[in-house]
Amino acid sequence: MSTKSKKRGSEYEARVRNFMAGSLGQPGIERRALHGVNDMGDIFGIDVHGFSCIAECKSVRRPDIDAYRAETLSERDAAGADIGVLVCAGYSAPSESFPQGKRLPTRLSTVHITLRDLALLVPELTLAEGFEEYGDAIWVQMTLAEFCLLAYE
Repeated sequence: MSTKSKKRGSEYEARVRNFMAGSLGQPGIERRALHGVNDMGDIFGIDVHGFSCIAECKSVRRPDIDAYRAETLSERDAAGADIGVLVCAGYSAPSESFPQGKRLPTRLSTVHITLRDLALLVPELTLAEGFEEYGDAIWVQMTLAEFCLLAYE
């Protein structure tokens, strides 16, 4: 690791991978090496009700959500995955002891998923008005623990 932020990012990816592998009962979930401009997500090998899923992980205090969401969709498509999720580390409100906030437990990380991808978990969503037109434009958020509950078989 060349920088402190890269090391922090790699450690966070490992924690997300470990949480997902344990919660989903899928020890084969892996962290992926970078592929340059054709990056295919940080975590792969996630099986969600028979659909392939990748996860893009971000461990930053002030995330650029719009850019990270676009990156997640691009990496989902590059990987040929059915589902792509963005997993962002959560931080508490600033306090005297932690002026920049304290990182929350991994299970409380925020998962961002498109309506299109969420519909693979909850097929009834395909009945939602505008689903076909806006499926990748509408994003839903939940905790990583909640996502794993939906994805668990």
